[in-house]
Amino acid sequence: MQAMWIMQVHSQDTISVDYVRTLTHEFQIENGKLIGNGANFLKDEFNNSQFVLIGETHGDAKISEFTNAILPELAEMEFKYFCLEIGPESTKILKEICSKVPNVQSALFKFYSDYYVKVKDKPIPFFEGKEDADFLQSALENNFSLFGIDQEYYSSTLLLLDKLKSLDNGFSSELIYDRACQYVREEQLKSKENKNYPMTENFLNSSILQDFFNNLDTTNFEISNIIHNLKLSWEIYNQHSKNRFKSLTLRAELMKKEFSKNYKLFLERDANPKILIKMGSFHTERGLSSNSVYDIGTLVSELADFNRTQDLNIGFMFRFFKDEEEPSGYFDNSIGTSDWLLQRRALMLQGKIDQWVVIDLRKLREPCLNKQLWCYPAIRELMFKMDLIVIPPMDREIEINYKTEE
Repeated sequence: MQAMWIMQVHSQDTISVDYVRTLTHEFQIENGKLIGNGANFLKDEFNNSQFVLIGETHGDAKISEFTNAILPELAEMEFKYFCLEIGPESTKILKEICSKVPNVQSALFKFYSDYYVKVKDKPIPFFEGKEDADFLQSALENNFSLFGIDQEYYSSTLLLLDKLKSLDNGFSSELIYDRACQYVREEQLKSKENKNYPMTENFLNSSILQDFFNNLDTTNFEISNIIHNLKLSWEIYNQHSKNRFKSLTLRAELMKKEFSKNYKLFLERDANPKILIKMGSFHTERGLSSNSVYDIGTLVSELADFNRTQDLNIGFMFRFFKDEEEPSGYFDNSIGTSDWLLQRRALMLQGKIDQWVVIDLRKLREPCLNKQLWCYPAIRELMFKMDLIVIPPMDREIEINYKTEE
C-alpha cells in the first residue's frame, strides 16, 4: 500500500514557480488606469461577471489604488452598486459628507480630524487614508450607489447620537443629549486606554443612553432603525470577548441579511444588478471562511450559481514592502523558511517589485483534482476560496488623512 501511494505522488507534477508563471499576467496602473496584458485579462473577467469581490487586507495602499483603477472600468460595464464593510447608517453619513463636494479627500480630512479630537478614534473605518478617499471619489464620480452591510463601528456611537438628534425635529432635552454625549466620550477614552474595557457592554446596560433613546420620536422609522442597529452592533462587539464564534456568526448573519435586503431593492431597477464588493478577505472567501462561518463570499457565490452568472473572487498576496530600514529600501516577504511561506512560495515568487501581477487560480483546479498536479494544502484551499490572486508591486500602508493633534 505504501509503495502504491509513493508511485501515485511521483506520477504527478509538483506545483512550481515555473508552472504558476504560465497562469500569471502582468499589468501596470498608470495615472489611475489599468494597462498591459494583465489589464486586458482583468477587463474580460470583469465584463463576464455579475459580482466582483475584492478580499482586502485593511489599511493597504495598493489595494485602494487597485480599487480606484477598476471603478471606471466596471462603470463602463454597467456595474452600479458598491458594497462596503461599514454600517448602513455610517454609509449614509459618508455619502452626505462626500456627495456634493469637489474634493472628497479634503472633506474627509475635516470630518475625521474633527471627530478624532472628541474620542481619539476614527468614526468610520476603512476610509481614513488618502488612497481610500481617492477611490471613494472615483466611485461617486462614476455614479456608484454605495451600500454598507456591516455592524456600526464601535467608535461611531457619538456620531450616530448626533444623527439621531438631527432626525428628531421636536427633540427638546438638550441636557439629556449632552449627558449622553459626555458619557459616550468618557467610555470611548477609557476603551482607548484599556483594550479589555467593556465599553459596548456598558452601552447596552446604560440608563443614560436609554434615557436619550426614550426621549426620541421612535415612531420615526429612521430613528428606530438607527437605535436597533446600534444595539445590535454593541451586542456583536460585546460577544467578541465572551463567545467569539457567536459574535462572528451574528456578524455574518447581519451582513448576509443586509446584502440580501439591498439586492432585492436593486432587482426592482435591474434584472441583473452588477455589484462590486470590497471587504476584508475573511468575509469574501468562498465556502467556510477562515473565521469558520459561511460569509458574504459564500452567499454571493451561491447567488451567482442560481443566476447562472459569474462571481469573480479576487484575493491579494504581498511580496515587497517599502521599508526604509532595509539596505535595499524594501522588505522581500518571500525570504524565509516558515511552513506558511514554503506552501505559498510558488505563488509568492510571481511578485515583482515594479509590476502588478494576477494569477488565475482556477487553472489549478482541474489538474489538481485529476491528480495531474500536486499542490500544497494551502494552495488547494486558496484555489477554491478565490479565483484570482493579485500581487502588487512594492507596497506600503495607507497615508492617514486626518490630524491627531489640535
